[in-house]
Amino acid sequence: MEITLGELSDLVDGKIVRGDAGTILTGLATLPDAVPGDVAFYNNRKYYNDLVATEAGAVLVAGGLAREDSEKVPAALVEVTDPTLAFTRLVEEFSPPEKPFTPGIHPAAVIAESAAFNRDKVCIGPCAVIEDGAVIGDGTQIGAGCFLGAGAVLGENCRLHPNVTIYGCATVGNHALFHGGVVIGADGFGFEMVDGKRVKVPQVGTVQIDDDVEIGANSCVDRARFGRTWIQEGVKLDNLVQIGHNCVIGKHTVIAAIGGIGGSVHFGARVTCGAHVGVAPHMKIGDDAFIAGKSGIIDNLEGNDTYMWFPARPAREARKSIALRLRLPQLYARIKALEKKLEEKG
Repeated sequence: MEITLGELSDLVDGKIVRGDAGTILTGLATLPDAVPGDVAFYNNRKYYNDLVATEAGAVLVAGGLAREDSEKVPAALVEVTDPTLAFTRLVEEFSPPEKPFTPGIHPAAVIAESAAFNRDKVCIGPCAVIEDGAVIGDGTQIGAGCFLGAGAVLGENCRLHPNVTIYGCATVGNHALFHGGVVIGADGFGFEMVDGKRVKVPQVGTVQIDDDVEIGANSCVDRARFGRTWIQEGVKLDNLVQIGHNCVIGKHTVIAAIGGIGGSVHFGARVTCGAHVGVAPHMKIGDDAFIAGKSGIIDNLEGNDTYMWFPARPAREARKSIALRLRLPQLYARIKALEKKLEEKG
């Protein structure tokens, strides 16, 4: 990367508010990691100390940075509408290109004769296994060691990183991106107690994954007991996320790492879950809900609100409860002191 401050400003539709347009910039970095010549971005007040201490050559900032604040920043400043998106644009522009898609079947792949795909338009890596009746769309890349079960359907322009497993009960749409270790369609966790023993309940449903879904490493989506487990368009799952049987995850929902979603949970559209959120079975969560990390959900939640804590409740209520809990040691000490005074008087 080598670009002048002026060229950078034009590329991100920004405006130079301080600095020489001819300054040469050579890299991208976070505020604390940047060295002279790097470009960084600032989009959150909690990183203000990093902003004033950065060694970056230039920083992308949003409009409205107070003049007295900007004067404390040593770097050149470029004002943009959204610093995060502008920085993402730079990353896309200057990152090394990914290895181009090259059709081909590795000789070590094991492929059933009845599998349906165009050999000139897919890429299948070494030790991949494609069983009878599996369907693969054009432009799809299947990495080393992947498994596609009998009858499974994988759409166009998908990418499976190594060691992804898709059982035969699953249908995956177009433009899916699954990272290493993902498992789609394993049995739901269903057992009944019979004569004092756990007896497995047959899991005979399906998994439907719509277009533009990304699933992080070692995450799992279980098949339905009957009917379907449904991951809708644009859903993004982080690493180590478990989706139970018969769940519906609404369009463009995001679930961060180590999330555990019980069976038959219904998420609305555009829900955001922080890391380590647990959801009990059969819960319903409304559109545009935001759930803070480490929350536990044991009741239905309305949409268009922020929830936190256990049991999850609206953030404004949870903060009050947390504040009271933090005061318990002081309250306990006051009670003990009052008890002592009463004993002395008595």
